[in-house]
Parts: sequence; structure tokens; C-alpha cells
Amino acid sequence: MIRTQVYLDENIYKDLVSLAKRGKISMAKVTREILYEGLKKRKNIDLSGKHVLKKLLQMQITEGPKNLSSNINHYLYGAKKNH
Repeated sequence: MIRTQVYLDENIYKDLVSLAKRGKISMAKVTREILYEGLKKRKNIDLSGKHVLKKLLQMQITEGPKNLSSNINHYLYGAKKNH
């Protein structure tokens, strides 16, 4: 293990102390468990956009602007259209 130091909000500190006492374990162990759970959740978040693409496929859109690729900046950012 690596020893480290962090600054905690007073309310977080009090909650950690309370949880440690209730569970009869060290505050360090409570902190590690909470960090592990939080990191596990964040690691499992899909940021790839796959779910958005799947929803777009389910919509079965078959029509749209014929010049989308040449005017992508117009449709996304409001730039002037290329003709």
C-alpha cells in the first residue's frame, strides 16, 4: 500500500469516522472501500458513444441532407454552408 494524505470536508470526515465506528474498522479501511466502489463505478462508465449510435440505428432514419458531409460544420456549429 502507498501512504497518502488528503484534505477532507468536515462533513465527509465526520461521516467516515461514524462509519468506521459503526463497522468497528479503521477510517482508512472505510475510505479505501468507498474509493474502490467509486472507482469501480467510474471505470465501468461507457464513454464511447456506442449506446447513442445504437439508438440512432433503432430510429432507422433513411433521409437527411444530401450535402451533410460537405456541410458538417454548418449543421453542427452554424458555419456558412458550402455550395
